[in-house]
Amino acid sequence: MNRNKAMSRSLALPLITLLLVAGCASPSYIEVTYQLPSPAQTVGPQTVFLEVVDQRTTATIAGPNAQKELEYFTGLFSLYISREGQKPDLIGAFDLAQLFKEALKQRLESEGITVLATKSTGQPSLEIQLKEFTLDREGKNWKADLAYKAVISKADRVLTNQNVSGSAERLKIVGTRDAEKLLGEIFSDMVNKLDPEKLFNHPDL
Repeated sequence: MNRNKAMSRSLALPLITLLLVAGCASPSYIEVTYQLPSPAQTVGPQTVFLEVVDQRTTATIAGPNAQKELEYFTGLFSLYISREGQKPDLIGAFDLAQLFKEALKQRLESEGITVLATKSTGQPSLEIQLKEFTLDREGKNWKADLAYKAVISKADRVLTNQNVSGSAERLKIVGTRDAEKLLGEIFSDMVNKLDPEKLFNHPDL
């Protein structure tokens, strides 16, 4: 009996160590789950060309206290789209600008807005200007900060704009899984804070 217990302990210890190492390993990519809301009403029919411009002052998303955990991060995100009552769907791998573009495209299309693949003369453009996107640690917590500006223009004339920003924290346990959950939550909040109804509320649209 004691021998079996000793064997179980000797097998369990390397397994626990392996799981802890895997949990602490620095990932090469970050999973982001975007929670797509169910629109109360559609904004369309509208047509817009969507582009994302990275205007951050630093190219890295890792703050000074998170650089060790994210030292192997390649800058790619795995984007999952989660719809109410359904399992999240893996959409693909994107850099930061494309991550925002794909999530916002899904959001706009759910509101009845057609997103053009190429810019067209006479059609409005929606430019998303990324101002901040950071993930850091403060003590035992992960902290994320996001900010962007949305600008609708037509024929090189700005018609409407919105500023969106926010931050959130989550207790850090082991590894980066909690950081991914936090990033998915605040990313969803920031994308969903955009108000398409007000953004497209202009007589020239």
